[in-house]
Amino acid sequence: RRKQAELVIATDPDGDRVGCAVRNPRGDYEQLTGNQIGALLLDYILGRLNEQGKLPSNGIMIKTIVTGDLGKKIADDYGVKTMETLTGFKYIGEKINQFEQTGEYNFLFGYEESYGFLAGTFGRDKDAIGAAYLIAEMAAYYKQQGKNLLQVLDHLFRKHGFFREDLVSIGLQDMSEAEKLMEAFDQIPSEVAGEKVVEKRDYVQRRCWDMLNGKEHPIELPCSEVLYYRLESGAWFCIRPSGTEPKVKIYFSVSADDAGEAEAKLELFKQEVLSWQPG
Repeated sequence: RRKQAELVIATDPDGDRVGCAVRNPRGDYEQLTGNQIGALLLDYILGRLNEQGKLPSNGIMIKTIVTGDLGKKIADDYGVKTMETLTGFKYIGEKINQFEQTGEYNFLFGYEESYGFLAGTFGRDKDAIGAAYLIAEMAAYYKQQGKNLLQVLDHLFRKHGFFREDLVSIGLQDMSEAEKLMEAFDQIPSEVAGEKVVEKRDYVQRRCWDMLNGKEHPIELPCSEVLYYRLESGAWFCIRPSGTEPKVKIYFSVSADDAGEAEAKLELFKQEVLSWQPG
C-alpha cells in the first residue's frame, strides 16, 4: 500500500499455489479467488493464441469437478474443449501424459479452485512460479490497454454471467462422522432454493442421473466419495470428505445477470443446503 502497488502476488511456501490482489480505484486491494484467477489466465492465454493464429483446433482446458464454470464458458467461446477431473492436480497431470501419447488433444491450461494453475506441458503439477510470471505478464498486457485485472474480470462477467463460488468446511470430531453427513446428502429434495434439481452424480457408484427423465449414464472417472447436484439454472453444489483433515467440504457455484443477484442467490443456496445437516 505504501508503494501504491497495482498488483500483489504471493505463493505458498512450496511454490505450488499462487494468489493475487488488485488495487481498486479507492486504493484498496481486492483479493481474487482461485476461480477468478484461473478464468482470467485462461482467457488471456486463449486470446493471445487466437490473435496470433496459433490456437489449435484440438485444444483442451482441464479443470477439477469442484472448480467454477466461468472457465468452461470462456473455453467454449474460443472453441476449446473443457474436461473435468477429480479433485487433485495429479489427475490433470495424468491427462497431459495421456494426450501427449495419443495426440488426441493439445493441452493448453489446467486449474483448480484452490489456487493451482498450470500453463503448457513442461510440468505435471500446479506451478505457482510459472503462474506468478503469467499473472504479471497478463497484468502488464492489460495495463498497456488502460485496464487492470478487475476491469477485465468485470468484462468476462458481463459477457458470460456473474459467477460466484464458495466453500464451506464442516469440522468433525473424527472422520467416522463423515459417513452420516454423506448419507444425509445422498437423498435431497427435488427443488432447492426454488429451482429443480436436474442432475445428480455419485462418484462412488460412478453414475450420473438426469433427475427430470430418470435416465442415467456412467461417469468416466475413478471412484471417489463425492456427491454432486446441479440445478436448472446451472447452479451446483458438491460435497466430499477431506482427504487430509477431519472435515467435510461443500462447494457451491451460482451465476446470475448481475453481481448483487449472484451474491443473494449464493447465500440463499448455501442456507438451504446447509440446513440439511443431521442434528
